[in-house]
Amino acid sequence: MNNYSHKQTNDRLYRILKDISSDFHHELISRKTKIARDTYLYLEKDRNIHQRVIKEADVGVIPAEYDMSPKFDSLINYLENNLEDANTIHSRKMKNRISLIRNIRAELDELVSNNADSIVFSYTDDWLRVVSFRTFNRDTGDSKTISPFNKSGVFGFNFYLPADPYAPLPFKDAMIVTRSEFDLLQLQSLLLRNHLLFWNACAIGDDLSADIETVSKCSTESFKINVTPDLMLDLAHDENNDYGLDGLIRSFNDDYSEALQAVKSLWQDSIKI
Repeated sequence: MNNYSHKQTNDRLYRILKDISSDFHHELISRKTKIARDTYLYLEKDRNIHQRVIKEADVGVIPAEYDMSPKFDSLINYLENNLEDANTIHSRKMKNRISLIRNIRAELDELVSNNADSIVFSYTDDWLRVVSFRTFNRDTGDSKTISPFNKSGVFGFNFYLPADPYAPLPFKDAMIVTRSEFDLLQLQSLLLRNHLLFWNACAIGDDLSADIETVSKCSTESFKINVTPDLMLDLAHDENNDYGLDGLIRSFNDDYSEALQAVKSLWQDSIKI
């Protein structure tokens, strides 16, 4: 196939995943369905996430009767229509790509059919290309990750803007790494409430599947903030709040200035990645 390009196929696949992510996010922001409205209220009221953070985050819900097949069919048809013109080597590569794309579609179809009530977080690589999806069921707390490229990626890297050159170190250049998506969303919400710019930060989702390679590409220095149960017990901790950075920040209620100072103090005990 003269016009076959592995990179071109990958680029089209990345665009499909981005389109799917955008569909999930638009469904949440539009609040047209009960699931979308309930999820938005959960993030805003129950989790105390700032409205601007919800709007800018790669987070969403699955639209009712969502069918992503047409997005993949276009790419599969493109490859199959050119399969006859391919030489033996390219033919094998194309067949492998077609098989991969069909497997990705099947995985995502399963995600859609089994997670209708779940929040969906889109994870990206350092180029902000969507590489995986992670679901969270707000009733059970269960989560599941789908990684089409066998790469976990990071969540929330899209928030970062070039830091104020007069901002105090060490928060100007280094990246803060949190575990859960809610840790990251709560951190960025706290910054807005203190009238600050978003920090260079991301969430890795799960320590066991953390994509350290992508983290290292996002910043020259990265530090993981750990919030231990002992630290939480030393604070006025609400038993309904989660442990972790999310729970720490929410334990201060509306005292956002003190919460920010507590987060900054954790820097001394952070772990360099």
